[in-house]
Amino acid sequence: MNQTEDTPFAQIFNQPLTLWMQGFARLQSESIRFCADRAAKDLRMASTLAACATPADALATATSLAFEAARDYVEHSRKLIEIAAGDFESVAAAVI
Repeated sequence: MNQTEDTPFAQIFNQPLTLWMQGFARLQSESIRFCADRAAKDLRMASTLAACATPADALATATSLAFEAARDYVEHSRKLIEIAAGDFESVAAAVI
């Protein structure tokens, strides 16, 4: 153990800080995963729209894809909130 780990501050806050950093890494990983999935879906969207035979079909398809994207973003936000809330609870428990 080095000298900085022997300080009262380090002894009190080492575990909560570690938990917070792990939580941040989980948030980052989830966001990267989501961006990759969304990018793939957005690329497929162009080919899906190009396959439409009529403007009405293109509009219906675009509307459906927009709703799907909105659902994805809402679900992603929910996941981030769950992760952050769970991490906050873990850090709080480590401090108390």
